[in-house]
This record gives sequence, structure tokens and C-alpha cells, in this order.
Amino acid sequence: MATGQDFEKLFKDDAFVSKYKIGEKITGEFAKVLIEQSGIANSTQRPLVIFDNACGTGIISSTLHDTLSVSARETWKLTCGDISEGMLEYTKQRIEHEHWHNAETKIVDAQNTGLPSTHYTHVFAAFVFTTVPNYQAALDDLTYHSTSESFRILQPGGTIAISTWEKPGWIPIVKSAVETMPGNLPFPTTEEFLKTNTGQWNSGSWVESQLRKGGFENVQITAVSRSVRFDIHEFVSMAMAILPMLLQKFWTQEQRDQSEANVQPTLLRYLEEKYGPHGQVPAEFVAVIATGHKP
Repeated sequence: MATGQDFEKLFKDDAFVSKYKIGEKITGEFAKVLIEQSGIANSTQRPLVIFDNACGTGIISSTLHDTLSVSARETWKLTCGDISEGMLEYTKQRIEHEHWHNAETKIVDAQNTGLPSTHYTHVFAAFVFTTVPNYQAALDDLTYHSTSESFRILQPGGTIAISTWEKPGWIPIVKSAVETMPGNLPFPTTEEFLKTNTGQWNSGSWVESQLRKGGFENVQITAVSRSVRFDIHEFVSMAMAILPMLLQKFWTQEQRDQSEANVQPTLLRYLEEKYGPHGQVPAEFVAVIATGHKP
């Protein structure tokens, strides 16, 4: 099965960044919900000291910049952290183009951030913990954990806001396309795909238990559904960013040697036949949105 190390290697690949950007059609929708549930727009804390963990191309920070008042942005301190230099380079350009005041990028490992204790008012982690090899280390590093450390990263009263996948809507579409290929090739169901992640992050009750275990209070869990439409070539590009890693886990070497090169043209043909050459691909995504407060 795919491991956190596999995803980490993928995210460090500079060629992955441009394909990942397409995913903002999805992550941007959930970023709005995550930020709203965090309550940051109504926070009276000043200055806001924000850590965007595993920031990727910076969609959370960009949405924050669009959401917060001018007065909040004038005094905020924003750190965008990621393990990928390619992602951070893109975010740096975004900082300049969108004129984010007092923002920085930093190489950060979610499992061992090395960031100062009791420093941040808000920590955002959008679709992060499902892909780290040791999610508990990553989570512990964001919490007040009575047995291991007194105060870490978040200030007392600080807010954690995370999102995880309950239903990644691209999986059943690709599965249907792969099933048209000869050779009875396997492809995971949504449930089988989610099992390749660490932990049970697709379960709202499990996510809640992890936050409470970490010491958070006032935990709020919401399942949010969004319908997204992609141009066919956008969908193919997005899917092909992660498919090679997925096929490595579900196909034998012989199956990959014989059929992997045919996956992309098969997917393209399947979508064009189903939706028309210039059609759009509809997909339904469901995310778990979770927030909590440090006592």
C-alpha cells in the first residue's frame, strides 16, 4: 500500500507542483469551509499568528488573505511551511503577486516542525495528516500533550483547523476507465484507496478522537460535500500526478510493464466518449472538516 514516505517523495517532485495546482479547484472549495469553521474572521486575537502546515501551493493562505479584514492582515504574521521546495517556490511567487504582508515560507517537516512553542494563534493543516508517515508525531507536535510537552506551537486558546478526505471523487471515475482496459486489471475502490493512508482520517469520529486525545477541547467535526467540474485534460493531468504511485501498489511489475503506458490514453478516451471531447467531468468530493481549541 502507499505509505507516507511515498507521498512525501511525490510532493518533493518539482514536476508534481504544476499538476497539484489544478487540485485547487477542489481544495479551494474546502479551504473556504475550513477557514469559516475556524472562526478566525471573528477572532479578537491580535496579532494573528498563523501557521499554514504543508501549505502546498498556498491555497489556504490565499483564501485567508481574501477572507480576513485589512486591519487583521496589517498585523498578522503568516508562516507557510512545506517539505517541498517546489511548493514553497510557488507560494513565494503568490506572496509577491497577491501582496501578502508579513508572510514567510519555510521548509517544515509536519512530523518535526522545529517551530517555537506557544507561538501561533491558528494552525491550519489541509489534507496533511493522511499522508505523513507518522501522523501521531505530526499531530502531537501541534497539540498541548500533558505527557510529552507542556505547550507546543499553539498559544493557549489557539485554534487548530484540519481537513481530511472522506470521499476523493476522482477515484471511481478512474476506476471505471481502468476497467475498460484488457487484462482484468485491478484498481482500488474509494475505501481501498483510503486504506493506503495512515490512520482512519476518513472517519469523522476517529478524527475527533485524535484531536481530543491530543488535548484539544471544543472539537467540532463537519462532513462537507462539494461538486466540482473539470475540463477533461485538467482531470487527466491531475489524476496522472498520483496514478503511477498508486499503480505501483496495486499492480504487479508485469502488469505495469504491459499496461501502465496505456492508462493515460485510456482515461482520456473514456472521458471524451462519456462527456464529449470538450465536455466537463463532474466529481463529488467529501471532506472531514475538524477544528479544536487548545486549553
